[in-house]
Amino acid sequence: MPEKLAGLPHYFMSLPRLENARVTDQHVLVRTDFTAAVDPATGQVATESLLGFLKPTLELLLNRSAKVIIAPHCGEAGSAPSLEQVAPALSKLLGVDVNFAPKLPPDSSQSSQRFGDRVTLLENLLLQPGESAGDKAFAKQLAGFADLYVNDSFSACRHEYASVLHLPGLLPSYAGLHLFKEMESLEALLNRNNKPLVLILGGVRLEQKLKLALRFMEKIDTILVGGGLAYTFLKSRAIPVGSSFVEKELEVPAFQMIEKAELSETEFVLPLDHVTAEQFSKDSKTKNVNQTSIPERWFALDIGGKTVSRFEKAIKKAGCVFWYGPLGAIEMEKFGKGTRSVAAALAKSKAHTVATGVDTVRSIHAAGLADKFAHLSPDSGTALEFLMTGSLPGLKALEDSQESEE
Repeated sequence: MPEKLAGLPHYFMSLPRLENARVTDQHVLVRTDFTAAVDPATGQVATESLLGFLKPTLELLLNRSAKVIIAPHCGEAGSAPSLEQVAPALSKLLGVDVNFAPKLPPDSSQSSQRFGDRVTLLENLLLQPGESAGDKAFAKQLAGFADLYVNDSFSACRHEYASVLHLPGLLPSYAGLHLFKEMESLEALLNRNNKPLVLILGGVRLEQKLKLALRFMEKIDTILVGGGLAYTFLKSRAIPVGSSFVEKELEVPAFQMIEKAELSETEFVLPLDHVTAEQFSKDSKTKNVNQTSIPERWFALDIGGKTVSRFEKAIKKAGCVFWYGPLGAIEMEKFGKGTRSVAAALAKSKAHTVATGVDTVRSIHAAGLADKFAHLSPDSGTALEFLMTGSLPGLKALEDSQESEE
């Protein structure tokens, strides 16, 4: 077995495996999350392909003649949408009818009649006050409808939801195939055999990305920086950035991180050129400029061709790549070329490639490249918390349930 780097518990070796469960003729409640795939404002499926993460677990259960109850969440408590419109998309994905249950039966004695279909989609759990409150009584209500519990939601593991914390103690419980793959892929980032390790940082919100890079600096061979956060780094080096986005309060930490990369012999690559615009608008006049030549009052909105070529060179040599954040203002088509080009380079790479963040993952799906990546994790917050701390409440609940059964 490859030697592991210290720092993370190896959950993928200890989580109870769904493949080992006896599920024939059993009602199986599958906890999942539709936040990445569904518009939280309307409840409509925004990116249909992002529902595909559920397919392996659901197909395994259906092929073994289980009756599946999908227990999802989407959005946030207090502003969560109905998920009735998701049922037709799931029917298309699975090739079976998916019944939508707008309300839970008042008690489990009615569940066999209400949940007799092969697949039932429950209403958004966040519309139930007991879910976000971590109410054990609500978890017991859910447990009454099923014989087994499967957690297939990595993002839900970050929260102390009733269904995540308490159901593993109330029913025989297992990790879904997607959740298991998530753990395995993130832990592979720290496998010594996956060198060189390349970290690609983009988007904005530099603070968390600084913490991630500093946490694993000694293990990272190359850091490639693009997107809005690149201009905080450039500004910290007294390089003119025009009107580009800068987090002024983080200029000193950004400067210090470059120095720490040098001390760690980690290659730190900032954009060599930029696509700039007079206004933050899809209709604005644009100009390609070198690293130090962003005009005053112009916005840098994408990495340029020289930068893409430099990134591609690093990717070709990589053994493992972790990508977090788009490399331009992808909400405007004309400023998404850098992100699309890097996604294409990663799709061709032989490296273990993991991407996180909703915008990054949606861009990869939109380019039709999702199946070329080792793993895509839309919930960057949960991925970062796991990498930074090595633990999540939902994972611990599953692990504890396994120990109690033994």
